[in-house]
Amino acid sequence: MYESLSSPGAWNEPGGAARTTAAPGNTPVGKVFRALCVLTAIANMGGNALLLVAHERIFRWLGLPVPDDLYTFTSVLGFSFTSGVVALMVALRPVHAVPLLIVAIVGKALFALITLAFHVRLPDGLEWPWLVFAGWDATFVGVFWLYMIYLSRPELLVLNQGAIVSGSARPRTRKALLLHYSLSGNARGAIARVQAGLVAKGYQCDAVRVQPVERELFSFPFRSLWSFGRILVRAVLRRRAAIEPIDVSSDHDYDLIVVASQTWMVGTAAPVEELFLDARTRRIFLDRDVAIVNVSRGLWRRAQAMVASHVQAAGGHLIAASAHGNPGPEPFRTLSLFVFLLFGGKVPGWVPPLLRLPSQLSADAQQQLERMGERLAMRPKSLLSEEVLTRLRALDHQLAQIPRRITEDTWDAVVAPVVQASVQSVVQSVGQPIGASSPVGEVSA
Repeated sequence: MYESLSSPGAWNEPGGAARTTAAPGNTPVGKVFRALCVLTAIANMGGNALLLVAHERIFRWLGLPVPDDLYTFTSVLGFSFTSGVVALMVALRPVHAVPLLIVAIVGKALFALITLAFHVRLPDGLEWPWLVFAGWDATFVGVFWLYMIYLSRPELLVLNQGAIVSGSARPRTRKALLLHYSLSGNARGAIARVQAGLVAKGYQCDAVRVQPVERELFSFPFRSLWSFGRILVRAVLRRRAAIEPIDVSSDHDYDLIVVASQTWMVGTAAPVEELFLDARTRRIFLDRDVAIVNVSRGLWRRAQAMVASHVQAAGGHLIAASAHGNPGPEPFRTLSLFVFLLFGGKVPGWVPPLLRLPSQLSADAQQQLERMGERLAMRPKSLLSEEVLTRLRALDHQLAQIPRRITEDTWDAVVAPVVQASVQSVVQSVGQPIGASSPVGEVSA
């Protein structure tokens, strides 16, 4: 039966057996993130409480001047203590933690930035403990950002394990449209394996390569180092890449669409993302079963979540997802990618072995993709009528908007006032004579 894509539930295997999702916080990766949240919660809450009670002894023991302005000192500790409380709340209830993570990211980023501003502004800078605290919070801005990505699409946790969601109630035509884009050929190879699995189970497949309008820029090997740099910068800035029209009408008879994409700078490849941003191609996903395949060097979670969100926004039914990284350990796997791209795919033999790791998917990954194609061909069909499914999808869409509304309300009620007050504090402090104030107030020996 149809399952809500906004929350974990029962997911059907090809034989119709139900599979229950694991809570995001109980997976191995989720446990690591929760442990890090507990760590910073203990550090922020326990450390600041200890500093408040015994700051004189601690500062003298470290050979540092004792803060004289206890009001400012206490407010700084209270701000940091609050970040620890938020981190603890995230660790206790990760399923509903995305809005809290946004608050935690903003809070820790503000503390780090304000501390840095005072360190630069004051003639002798700040004492080293404050820089350690700022570095700690800056590190956890990245940790919380990654955790937010991990929690933003909980259904992907199960889909990546091989589960297949029940398809729509539309008639099965046994025809699939395979859309892919790849600079180096990795995504093209991945979609070919999925196609082999579909064909083996009786599907007729039409594979279409997404064609960027700027063909000279998006070509491999790169025409120049400047071309490589332009693509890199555009990927970071999330610049769109116009694509050629795809000759598929909105009332096509494909019952399945498979989209394969590479990861560009921790995001979706621009030509693939354009499939969902361009109104001409976006319409072909409406009310169709969609499976997504991501290939990368390793950092694929955000790219996959982006494609999944685009599928849902376009009205498609996300029924399967698979992500595969090239073999090899980090950081050599990523470094090998840049070497591979810079040499146009023909890496010289004099390059060290650790910098010329395989740039294609492993044999095991290719076998998994072929099995994925077979299982997509045998996916179960929804037992509900189209009318009931339509109502459920409308409800699912409403449920999917709840986290956004919570985030907006949290921003308006909590984050925005804190940001405004912090910015005003920095502006007022910077406007004073140098050495007039610091985050910990005046100090005395």
